[in-house]
Amino acid sequence: VVSETHLFSPTFLITSRFGLQRLDYGNATAGDHTVGERAGTVDVFPLYHGQDVIPPISIAGYASLSQGLAYYGPQYLLSWIVDGHKISGSHSFDFGGSIVRTTFKTDNQSGTQEQFNTTQTSNFVAGTGFALASFMLGLPDSAGRVIGSSEGDYYGNAYSIYFQDNWRVTPKLTVNLGLRWDYASPMINSIGSGTFIY
Repeated sequence: VVSETHLFSPTFLITSRFGLQRLDYGNATAGDHTVGERAGTVDVFPLYHGQDVIPPISIAGYASLSQGLAYYGPQYLLSWIVDGHKISGSHSFDFGGSIVRTTFKTDNQSGTQEQFNTTQTSNFVAGTGFALASFMLGLPDSAGRVIGSSEGDYYGNAYSIYFQDNWRVTPKLTVNLGLRWDYASPMINSIGSGTFIY
């Protein structure tokens, strides 16, 4: 943060500030990222943002196997804020405003999955079949895969402006009058794979 207060006169001053905040949550998947290659899933599921991944694989009666990838960041918040104060007779005026620009990138490997159950190895006889055998034969009950990009590269601005009059009508009565306007524009995805988010 950088801030400066300028005193124009004993009854008038303005404070201006600029702030920069950076957040980066990075890759949301921990662990050994060579598991996908060693498990033999890389040929079926391509690299995701340059890293091997294992999409959710569900085998009925067994623990799920998954090593997906998600990231959020970096996110930047740039803020410009101005506050003024003016005293004039029995009035004390406060006024100012701000602009905050937010940008962030995000993506999440979602919608890609495989499910295996007993149906594929049951020969259509109820109560038979083996889900692990269905997996070993490569016969999923259902599978899904995202086509295209789910990546987001978002930006948006928030604006505010205010004015307040603290009016000392009498030594025993002070009236506070003020107005404030705030607007946060919808976040827009510059990649175009989504319209906007609030």
